[in-house]
Amino acid sequence: MTPEEALAYLQSFPDWERGTAATEETYTLDRMRRLLELLGHPDRAFDIVHVVGTKGKGSTAAMIASCLHAAGYRTGLFISPHLVDYRERVRVDGALIPPEALAAIVAERLRPAVEELHAAGEKTPLHFELLCALAFEHFRRSGGAIGVVEAGLGGRLDATNAVSATALTAITTIGYDHMAVLGSTLEAIAAEKAAVIRAGGRVVSAAQPPEAAAVIERMCRERAAQLWTVGREWAVAVREEGREGTVFDVHGPAVAYERLRVPLAGAHQAANAATAVAALSALAARYPRVQADAIRRGLAATRWPGRLQVAARDPLVLLDAAHNHESAAALAGALARLYPAQPFVLVGAIFRDKDAGAVLAPLLPLASRVVCATADHPRALPAAMLAEAARSLGAEAETSPSVAAALQRARALAGSHGRVLVTGSLRTVAEAMMEVGIDGA
Repeated sequence: MTPEEALAYLQSFPDWERGTAATEETYTLDRMRRLLELLGHPDRAFDIVHVVGTKGKGSTAAMIASCLHAAGYRTGLFISPHLVDYRERVRVDGALIPPEALAAIVAERLRPAVEELHAAGEKTPLHFELLCALAFEHFRRSGGAIGVVEAGLGGRLDATNAVSATALTAITTIGYDHMAVLGSTLEAIAAEKAAVIRAGGRVVSAAQPPEAAAVIERMCRERAAQLWTVGREWAVAVREEGREGTVFDVHGPAVAYERLRVPLAGAHQAANAATAVAALSALAARYPRVQADAIRRGLAATRWPGRLQVAARDPLVLLDAAHNHESAAALAGALARLYPAQPFVLVGAIFRDKDAGAVLAPLLPLASRVVCATADHPRALPAAMLAEAARSLGAEAETSPSVAAALQRARALAGSHGRVLVTGSLRTVAEAMMEVGIDGA
């Protein structure tokens, strides 16, 4: 089996991400547990840090993995979706899974397991479940000590929650997203996320809205789990917010980290980093090399593209994957502080299951004009509908047939000394990356 055949095989299975899996078939742990059983439980070969939340979970997971690697531990990282290369989803020590390793795992392990399920008349796994299994098997084969695993959707019934045990749960900021599946209130969404907390486990939480915090605290009490919260046991203070990175202090129980830096712009990245630092401190008893120097070096080495990323200059082109109101508001705040005075030409393309007005509203005061596109994705919102939402909020908006065409148009409108912002989804950012010729790894 070639790498291309292996990828085609994985992508042939029902996929919520691409809208090819029926909702009633998607949310269960039974299939994933059975798949892990057939594979000999690769998830038991290494410790797992489980990262759930609405906003910042990918950034937080990347920071934790980078610091563990800096401390000398062989570290896996599982994230989704990818930007440009599918292999971005599965990494060990920062390196993408090699094409040959992907093909070997699919041919030797995943396809035989699926065939056994079919022969027994059992349900076919979903694409995301096979992807999780691919990551876990790669981590096992790589001899990884620990895997940092980002949940896909929710938590309670997410495939990542089918693992036998976790060393730590990290919960990033919870907000409104995927309400059709997770619920329409913060309490309901938080309950889905916090359901991954293990009895007697360790939990680290970002600062949360009061409704979400109450749910997390109750779940920890009920399950006798130890909880550290940023904003209570841990504190973060931004010292410098620059276009190329953020400098901040983090203080926790009997420990203080001064002038830490992440090469990611925006004060919200300092908040993500504080959650990562708290998680690493909670792991330190089990991983004693996770000391201040490793944390400092790991944070400084974190690479997480598509988040307030400078993609081009003359004109300046910024990329950010904001896709809901909370992430768009954080982006707007960072832009107002880091790039004041001159407005942006906004390139937008979002998915139809998102609230277009809620995403646009924080950003439109910073935009001189909006160029709306339809992302190359089955869940994409048509550009005309996004433009209508922008006009209803008082913006001057036009449409383009693709993100690439919209970016070309925006650059022409901005002129050589102007500014362009591309946002709305990871897929939107990925298409812009391909247009300007940069990768997502």
